Amino acid sequence: MFSNIMTRARMSVVFPSSMTSLLLVVVALTFGPSTAAFGPPTSPTTSRPAPVHHPGALIRKRARCVALMVPRYDESTQRWSPSSSEEEASEGYSPLGSLIRQGPVPFVRRLVDPDSYDQGVLKMMATENGGTGMSRDEAQGNMDAYLQNPNDWALQKLEEERTGVKYDYANANMDVFSLVLTAAWTGVLLSVLSRVLYVYQNGCDEFCQTYHW
Repeated sequence: MFSNIMTRARMSVVFPSSMTSLLLVVVALTFGPSTAAFGPPTSPTTSRPAPVHHPGALIRKRARCVALMVPRYDESTQRWSPSSSEEEASEGYSPLGSLIRQGPVPFVRRLVDPDSYDQGVLKMMATENGGTGMSRDEAQGNMDAYLQNPNDWALQKLEEERTGVKYDYANANMDVFSLVLTAAWTGVLLSVLSRVLYVYQNGCDEFCQTYHW
């Protein structure tokens, strides 16, 4: 009888202590530090969200970078000047290139007033395409087309804005067929011009009297 009482007393002591230990384990698992704290250190670059670049910001950034490379305008001299060697006149095509692309008008203009032509090209390089500029050849092609026919050039620009398709003035009339046609017309014009000069200097010869030419 006494032994039964002692056994029950020991069980009553052990049971509460076991329950207490179990509760302590549960509390430690629930409110204790996370196991991640004992893992490898996390790099700040991986825990930080990746930056999001807005397309508009990238476009504006590129535009600013390009704007730094276009010709500059000097208020004191009121003249445009190239900002790099790639924008100088020597990097563009020759007056013969203007003749082939757009005919005699820009060709003669370049020979008669090359400084004014170059200033117009530099201004176009800096201000066209929404202020982002254009290459030397592209600017010369546009200037030649403008000098040849300003109205057609302006209408073409309006069409480009409407459709979003740009006309390649830098390579206008530079395909094989156009070059052959230009050469043929040039040969005819040179022949006529040489005949006129001959008659002017030597008078009307037999051919001139017969055919009135």
